[in-house]
Amino acid sequence: MALSTLLITLCAKMLTIDHDVSEYIYLNKRQAQVKS
Repeated sequence: MALSTLLITLCAKMLTIDHDVSEYIYLNKRQAQVKS
């Protein structure tokens, strides 16, 4: 059914966004450490 495919796609997007946010925070923390 199409609904399960939609849910899988949605979950994949959420995970990707979560990963992007984690990476962004990690890079910001590293830059803050370099500056200080």
